[in-house]
Amino acid sequence: MVEAENLLLFELGLTHWQPKHQLTFIKNYSDTQQAERIDAEYYQPKYEEIENAIKNYKGGYSTIGNEFAQNKSTFDVDGLKVYQYVEIGSVNVTNGEIIPSEVLGEYLPANAKRKLNKGDVIVSKVRTYRGAITIVEEDNYVGSGAFTILAENGQINKETLLAFLHSKPLLVWSLKPNTGTSYPVIVDDDILNLPIPLIPTVIQRSIQQKVTDVNGQLK
Repeated sequence: MVEAENLLLFELGLTHWQPKHQLTFIKNYSDTQQAERIDAEYYQPKYEEIENAIKNYKGGYSTIGNEFAQNKSTFDVDGLKVYQYVEIGSVNVTNGEIIPSEVLGEYLPANAKRKLNKGDVIVSKVRTYRGAITIVEEDNYVGSGAFTILAENGQINKETLLAFLHSKPLLVWSLKPNTGTSYPVIVDDDILNLPIPLIPTVIQRSIQQKVTDVNGQLK
């Protein structure tokens, strides 16, 4: 996974990027009106550096919402059925492994809203910077509404999306739009509207190989 992230960051010119928190910087008042945000953290130059690297990419860029379909599926809970429930804590932030909990339907939390499909990319909206982002490798999971759930639908494969969102600069960026303080939270639109580089297919295939093993499972 690290090799995939490094390949993508090299392509974006962000290999040696390090976040720099600046105590002073200048922004136009019109920027605060447009964003409807007045908190200084939102305008830290480090976030603009990341976004500019994406938007200036030689291959062009799109948005995650244009390249991936959002899974908003719901399901009828059978109180007597045992479900494989995936919440934020079910995702190993180091290797992406999902360890679901077995929960009887009548005890599923109210936030167990989504039917997950094999191949979906799930992105934590709670403390995203910690990296609870992975690809679902099994069918018949149900997921928490605290994930944004995405499926391939365009020019970018899921492994490239995973490497992109899990890379250090993007985990740092996830702190920009958060709506909390000690418990940072982002919303679906923050992810869907995020620009994503249109990486050439040949490089995407290399990223895919570095993310998965010979059996198609996450490394």
